Amino acid sequence: MWQHLFTSKHFRWGLILTIVGAAGTAVFGIFGMAALQYFGPLTLPYTAPIFNISRILLFGSLPLAELIALVQWELKPKQKSEEMKVPAQANLVFVDHEATLVLGNMITHLPPMKNEHFFCRAMFKHRVNEPVDWSVPYEEMTGNEKFPPDHEKAKRMVYDTYDALNKRVKHDLSIDRLFVWEGNTVKRTR
Repeated sequence: MWQHLFTSKHFRWGLILTIVGAAGTAVFGIFGMAALQYFGPLTLPYTAPIFNISRILLFGSLPLAELIALVQWELKPKQKSEEMKVPAQANLVFVDHEATLVLGNMITHLPPMKNEHFFCRAMFKHRVNEPVDWSVPYEEMTGNEKFPPDHEKAKRMVYDTYDALNKRVKHDLSIDRLFVWEGNTVKRTR
């Protein structure tokens, strides 16, 4: 807050106007008294308004500038990076009974009892960077240990789920690639 206040253009302008007001008060205060002594009350209509404006600048401009700067600081939209800072070493946790992935204070919800949920359930049973054959998530997703006659269709279903999860995690948790597809295996990166 204080850093914003002292670097604000309103604060700088308030400070400049305060200095101008102090100089004006000093100069026209002395000039007004001298003019009053030498020329009498005829000089008051000329010196009094300048003196009053100088006093307003001296005592009013800096507090007003501070107020404007602080209101702008309060109204400034907080950036997502300030709100959601997560350490690079934070562990990604899969909560099976809630169908969520948790990274620090960020959460992404998976569709419960759907392919993405089952894919994560299968992958989080294994260590990070451990290659897992694509058939393992397929068995978890279908509850079926037998492959259908159309082998490529089953593999495509697992790949589509893998792709959807990577997109969801990139959008919600800012992780570029949670899963990596290499040949016939899938690896978890976190």
